[in-house]
Amino acid sequence: MVTNTYPVFVKATSENEEGIHLTKTLSEIRRGDYTSTKIYFNEFNSVLNRFVWDCFNNACESEEYYKYEGQMPNEHIRFYKIDSGYYLMVLQADPYTILLNYDEVDDAEVINKIPMIQNYDIHVRNYSQNNKKFKVTNTYNAFLNYTSTHGIHQNLGANGPFFSCFFDSIRDIDLSKSYGKIRLALNVNEPETKGKCNYFYYIVEEDTPNDIVIIVDYCQIMYKVSNELND
Repeated sequence: MVTNTYPVFVKATSENEEGIHLTKTLSEIRRGDYTSTKIYFNEFNSVLNRFVWDCFNNACESEEYYKYEGQMPNEHIRFYKIDSGYYLMVLQADPYTILLNYDEVDDAEVINKIPMIQNYDIHVRNYSQNNKKFKVTNTYNAFLNYTSTHGIHQNLGANGPFFSCFFDSIRDIDLSKSYGKIRLALNVNEPETKGKCNYFYYIVEEDTPNDIVIIVDYCQIMYKVSNELND
């Protein structure tokens, strides 16, 4: 599954509306052509993810110029140069492929995993555990699924209950054991909706000065996940 962090989604949509286009296909998506902001965002998200998937599968004009091997066998950070002159940073953590950021710089060590955007403190939260500090962010898919599942209007104000619920759900989880692999955390505030279990999917990535937690997805599944399956 392909997704992107919410900060990079905000960066891409904002720049696209300012005439700064990551790709030709994205330049053809204009807010005024859609009947609602939600429909516009959903279409933009789909096209952006499809382009990242094409890069990953060598189906577009892109070149992988650097790959960082992660701590887990199926975890990689890949860097692509695309024909528009941008460089993409993509995290692969089975079964997800996540666009972390893009920039015009050609140095893999310079591109930050979380871009600085408007309302940064709303979309990126600080979290401390066992004297260790983390930056926590999410993906467009995770936020959309959470708000849809719980009947919450999708706006900036919804970030508050979203992150608060996630922090409540990982309170008893040792994040130091979560590096480089997709993990699940049961929503402790509302564990079930219509007979299905609600789970946050997240991954912890090393970074400087603070490691990063990405809430990759929010899904409903038919059964409660045992600790053994989540190790």
